Amino acid sequence: MKPILILLAVVLIIVFFILLPFIPYIATGAVIAYFLWPLYKRLSKFVPKRIAALGLIIVLGLIIGATTYYSSLVLYVELSKYLPTIIKQYSSNQMVGKYLPIVLQKLYPTILDYATSLIKLLPDMFLGIFIAMLSAYYFLLDGQKAIDYIINWIAESKEDRNQIINTTKSYLDAVIIGTIFGALAQAVVSYIGFLILNIKLALVLSILVFIVAILPIVGPSMIWVLLALYYFMQNNISFTIFSLVYGLFVVGLIDNIVRMFTVSSKADIHPLLAALSMIGGSILMGFAGLFLGPVLVGLALSLIDYIKNKRIYSSSISSSSSNSSSM
Repeated sequence: MKPILILLAVVLIIVFFILLPFIPYIATGAVIAYFLWPLYKRLSKFVPKRIAALGLIIVLGLIIGATTYYSSLVLYVELSKYLPTIIKQYSSNQMVGKYLPIVLQKLYPTILDYATSLIKLLPDMFLGIFIAMLSAYYFLLDGQKAIDYIINWIAESKEDRNQIINTTKSYLDAVIIGTIFGALAQAVVSYIGFLILNIKLALVLSILVFIVAILPIVGPSMIWVLLALYYFMQNNISFTIFSLVYGLFVVGLIDNIVRMFTVSSKADIHPLLAALSMIGGSILMGFAGLFLGPVLVGLALSLIDYIKNKRIYSSSISSSSSNSSSM
């Protein structure tokens, strides 16, 4: 092996390990850019590309920030409103009042450690969000050039390049359709649950479930946890348990099932492989893995078919040439 190839391999390995901690955030940025791409293409016809990309990223950041802020504010208000009453109510009970200080004293170090670890994670979380948004911005600006370069390097002819582009796009579209259908299924199942709980604003909450099911970072489980907390503060234990079980398990499970079968049918991937690619992708890359996992698996299968067809074509050409020469 030539020294230059050894040096190249060493440099690539070092670069990989340098970028490894940021891969989940970069992948999230790629998914965000793909979502925003149609809007970006339309908007860039009227304003400069950099302004169009920056404007879309800022708007998305404001939507996610506003949703997170509103949820945190609701949680804080509810806790401030009902927590002192609950503590006073349970402390008045002779048995609870006797053991509550002991339990709290033992739990205090654990709670303090957990809170400290959360505070330490905040800089990493904000750094991750910044990298994801920055990656999305540059993917919007230069993503098409990078894709064209990679595809031109892999494929030999224009037909092969178009085939790889169309295949990748079909997998991405399948994942997006699966995400929308999964969010819609969560909204419908949540609406049924809200009706069971006799909530007046069931339709409004269901629409909110649909929105947060699509957005990264937040999710429908947040709404159900807040709802369970509300019922717990109202001392309604049965509704609290129902909200937790129904919201975290039933609503969460329906999303995975619908997403799995939608991706499987639209992208022509086996359901088991679709499920494993989403689960494995989410473990490796977080939120972005739900999208990129099936896409990468599908792309790998497409490249295998591409190489296989190329070999068959090459062997057939070789056999034809040998037959003609022998004649």
